[in-house]
Amino acid sequence: VSHDLRAPLRGIQGFAQILQQRYGHQLDERGQHYLSNVLTASEQMNQLIQDLLQLSQLGRRAIQIAPVDVEAVVNNILQNLQAKITDDVQVSVAVDDFDVHSDGTLVMQILANLIDNALTYRDFDRLLQLNIKCKQHDQHFHLIIKDTGLGIALHHHEKIFQVFQRLHQNEEFAGTGIGLSIVRRATELLKGDIMLESTVGIGTTFTVRLPNEAL
Repeated sequence: VSHDLRAPLRGIQGFAQILQQRYGHQLDERGQHYLSNVLTASEQMNQLIQDLLQLSQLGRRAIQIAPVDVEAVVNNILQNLQAKITDDVQVSVAVDDFDVHSDGTLVMQILANLIDNALTYRDFDRLLQLNIKCKQHDQHFHLIIKDTGLGIALHHHEKIFQVFQRLHQNEEFAGTGIGLSIVRRATELLKGDIMLESTVGIGTTFTVRLPNEAL
């Protein structure tokens, strides 16, 4: 299905890009604006298909338990998101020294979506502090992502984990509303749970508790 959806989408993107490159100078300001909207909408659709595909693939593969270097996973994610880590962003990483055994792919998806969200949904007029921790607790390990971003109102705490549920318009923040659905699904597959503490205007803390199969 994703292949069938992408085929016409690639056609729309391709022809729109040709129009922009070859005939863009012939369009007035309104025409250029319309063409830019076509390109933006098609890119959003492509991201939506990609995110839906990622969500649908969760659970279709066997859980693969192996040693996970959480610090290396976090550093790799931060490297990929380097463009969002501007001068007004402070990131700290603290990973306790203990062995973690879990499914590395699912752990990566959980961390990547939570970190990306923290760097995206923020007040750009003030400093963003992002603290990423991994701690051992009993037979589990906790992934803690704390930010000083926009915060989430209490009545939205359940809504944000549902597919396509977004709290902001695309004009404010780009997104598909699938990232936190992936986080919840990956957490459930690992037989863990996720907790959320947030205050509007102050920030948000996500705590993901996962079984440590090494223990």
